[in-house]
Amino acid sequence: MTNLCQQTFNICCERLLIQIICKIFSLFYFIKILFNNVELFLNKILIIYNNSSNIEELNILLTNAGYNTYLAEDVNNGLEIAKIYLPDLIICDIFNNGISGSDVVKELHNNERTKIIPLLYLTSSPSLIEMREIMNTGADDYIADSLNYGNLITAIRVRLEKFNSIKSKFSKLSEETIEASEKLQPVENHILVKIGTKLRIIKFESILCVTALKEYSKITTTDSKKYIIRKSLKKWMDILPTISFLQIHRSTIINMEFIERMNQGNDGFYSLYLKNLSEEFQVSVRNIKKIKKRFNV
Repeated sequence: MTNLCQQTFNICCERLLIQIICKIFSLFYFIKILFNNVELFLNKILIIYNNSSNIEELNILLTNAGYNTYLAEDVNNGLEIAKIYLPDLIICDIFNNGISGSDVVKELHNNERTKIIPLLYLTSSPSLIEMREIMNTGADDYIADSLNYGNLITAIRVRLEKFNSIKSKFSKLSEETIEASEKLQPVENHILVKIGTKLRIIKFESILCVTALKEYSKITTTDSKKYIIRKSLKKWMDILPTISFLQIHRSTIINMEFIERMNQGNDGFYSLYLKNLSEEFQVSVRNIKKIKKRFNV
C-alpha cells in the first residue's frame, strides 16, 4: 500500500514538473516574440489630416495595434512637426481644402530630413489620375479605401519592417546623420504640446503670456487661443528666451514684445496691459525696474 502511494505521488510530481517546464518554455517563446517585435511597437506614426470624419476611429485602431500615434489636424502644423521630430511613418489623410495631397507629399519627399520616412496616402474618393500623381510625387503607398483597416495595418507593418531593417543596417551612418543634423539645428524657438490626441507646435514669438494654474499653466497666444499644459512657471522660465519673457509676478510670465501700456495706481503699485488682451496684469515691485530698463523709462 505504501509503495502504491509512493508511485502515485511520483507520477503526480512528474506531471507537475512537465507542466511547469512547458509553461516556462511558453513564457520564453512569448518573450522572444515580444523582443523580436518590440521595435515595431515603439514606432511613432504621425497622422496629418484635415476634415476627416473617421480620424478618431483610425487613431484607436493604430493604438490598439500597438503603435504610438500622433495627430496633426492642421496641414502646415503637421509638416513642421514631421520635419523637426522625424516620426517613423507618416499617414496623410488630406481633403483638398486649399492645399492638395500631392503638395503635401511633395514637400515631405523633397525635404532631406523627411524624404526617407515611409509615407502612406489615404483617400475615400480614389482616382487613378490622383493615385499616379501621388505615387510619382513620392508616396510609398496609396490606399483607396481608408476604412479597409486590414489592408492599412498590413501596409504599415510592411513599410515599418523595411524601414527598421534599413535603419538597423545603416545604424552607424544614421547616427552620424542625426548627430550632424542636430548640430545644424537652430536654437529651439517653439514648444510641442499635446492637446488630447493632437500635436501642435507653438512658437515662442506667438505667446502673449503664461499664467499659473497650480501644477498646470495656461498659455495665451496671439491668435486668442488658450492651452492648458502640465508645466510649472519655473520650467517655463527655463525654456523661454529671457530677452523677451519676464516673470512679472509669481503667477504670471509675459512676452515683453506685446506690452501695450503700464499704469501706476494710487497705491504705488504697477499694472500693465498686453496687446490684444483686455486683462490687467499686476507687476511685482522687483520687476518694475527690469521693465523700465528694457523700455528706457
